[in-house]
Amino acid sequence: MPLYDFRNTKTGAVREFMAPAGARSVHRDGVLWTRQPSVHRLGIVVGKRQQPTQAQEVLAGYHAQENRHGTQFRSRHSTRTIKQAWSR
Repeated sequence: MPLYDFRNTKTGAVREFMAPAGARSVHRDGVLWTRQPSVHRLGIVVGKRQQPTQAQEVLAGYHAQENRHGTQFRSRHSTRTIKQAWSR
């Protein structure tokens, strides 16, 4: 069950509750809480990871193309021009 922000209908206080995805309101301790229209937290941090460098991303792109097209994959650029571009 996801975590949503709910507003107290009487006092206007806001609290977080875990509720089913389709729930528009919940009753807790005899009080009606209505769900707020937006979700503030969208992701969960599971560990520290560095962003890949541009060189790593290019190599990953070539790897993906080779996996997708097999041995038929041929770059439009020669090995020499690729090496020249990366040496700058």
